[in-house]
Amino acid sequence: VTNSAHFEVISDPAEEGQPIALGTEPVGGTPGIASGTTQYAATDGDLAGMTAAACTPAAHQHWLTGATTTTGTTSVLTVTNPSATNSTVNLSVFGADGPVEASGASDIVLAPGQTQSLLVAGLAPRQNSVAVQVSSSGGPVAADIQQHRLDGIVPAGVDTLQPATAGSNVVVPALQIPGDAEDIADESGLDGQSPTLHVTSTGSAVSATITLRGPDGPVDVPTEASAIELAPGASTTVDLSGVEPGTYAVEIDADANVVASADSLAYNPAGDNEDATGNTSAVDTAYMPSTAPIRGETMVALPAIADPESRLILTSAEEATVSITPIDDEGQRGEELTQELSGETAVTVEEEDAAGYLLETGANDVHAGVLVDSSAGISAMPVNTVNETGSGLPVRLGY
Repeated sequence: VTNSAHFEVISDPAEEGQPIALGTEPVGGTPGIASGTTQYAATDGDLAGMTAAACTPAAHQHWLTGATTTTGTTSVLTVTNPSATNSTVNLSVFGADGPVEASGASDIVLAPGQTQSLLVAGLAPRQNSVAVQVSSSGGPVAADIQQHRLDGIVPAGVDTLQPATAGSNVVVPALQIPGDAEDIADESGLDGQSPTLHVTSTGSAVSATITLRGPDGPVDVPTEASAIELAPGASTTVDLSGVEPGTYAVEIDADANVVASADSLAYNPAGDNEDATGNTSAVDTAYMPSTAPIRGETMVALPAIADPESRLILTSAEEATVSITPIDDEGQRGEELTQELSGETAVTVEEEDAAGYLLETGANDVHAGVLVDSSAGISAMPVNTVNETGSGLPVRLGY
């Protein structure tokens, strides 16, 4: 990596329609690192809220967890084949009682460059927490779930659910508990909204413990939220509204493999939608999956619309050091700073003029995520290390 960088915002659709993928290629084919972020924001209408998603390489397997298919929530699974060969996709669906028999989930053939979308409610209706395993043969695929919720006509959040990392010990690197979490339903008039952890067993029965990491170390979790039991292939939710307000990382330690995600919550009393009772409140949610540790050099592109304020959250189980170089919207690299992490902590880094970051660490257990606050709502996105490559980085655009 040289001392030069590049930053670009692409906001206009292509002349023949919205592009579904964008590839980055280092000049001359020299290996390099890149990062992209897709963003959506609206302050009114049914889709009021904000969502940001990190662009991740296509793969032959993805786990997506945290979808909801109850009344008022629309969840759309989107699978894209950015490769040059056909891809055959199979979906495995998991709900509260375990694996779900879903019609139309097998042998989905995608031609090169093709995208297909399916309603998650058509695969697993009336579920509070649904996980989908996306497996492909042939070309690798990209996958996510676009989700939005309405309570009557009041917007209740938009999200992009991104692939989660599975394991017996998984970390969700960023969760925001608002100061009014326990009162949010009463103030907004929206039922069933609270900061929530989603955990899914990938196959075996699971016993798991849940711990939170704050800036000063481990934080107490309410007793009812500190331990869970899961049947084979089952998915469940854990209400975190009793946690003290703040920014945290979540660790799930299990005796078998799980995947997890967390929904942060923000109450917006200035929402533009008014229901029959005159309620003009709105809620937005921010989805964060369990992530793999970052390795070596990692690039982070920050959202650039809706006047966002982005916070980088770093967490580690052990003492670690992360070098952070901010990059501004002119592509200029700023002064490198060194962030020391104590074990079992979650540290927030915020640089006012940063449009992105270059992270470097030699540690093996540093997880990272970004929390975004804006005039349109809140969002969250994982930070993933992308291996150096000269073959491009496929990303999806649009909501």
